[in-house]
Amino acid sequence: MKRYAVTLESVGNPDFGQNPNQPLWGCEPNQLKQVDTIEEASKACVQFIMNNDLGAGNWSGGQLMDNQLGKQIGLISYNGRVWDMNPDWKKRKELAKENICKCNNCDARIIDENPKDERKQYVEGNEVSMIQSEDEDGIHWACPNCETDEYLMDLD
Repeated sequence: MKRYAVTLESVGNPDFGQNPNQPLWGCEPNQLKQVDTIEEASKACVQFIMNNDLGAGNWSGGQLMDNQLGKQIGLISYNGRVWDMNPDWKKRKELAKENICKCNNCDARIIDENPKDERKQYVEGNEVSMIQSEDEDGIHWACPNCETDEYLMDLD
């Protein structure tokens, strides 16, 4: 089972005489998409919006559920940003983003202290911090589990 699920849904926009209680005619069916990361959920929402040529008034999806916790943890807006669940929408905050890499040896998600470029990802809450390690090539940032940088890979 994948870690997250996100709703991909359209509705009619009453400003254009469309039924707001029905999916927008001609769109892909509304669906619940299983994804591995919050970033993947955001991208799936934006892709659904673009594929179906939705306006903001037609977008009703974006409910982000954590399958491990069994509850909704966020909401993805029309522009792909991911927000917390504060009941007062005026006080909602965008979820935190960091440069993340992955260790292909132990599968750890690691906060990248030495990114090649700025590709911030949404923080999942299971990331670990890099450590400084030393070998024959000198001091470098490394996976805290494997104590090497040999298996580190940037995430897109």
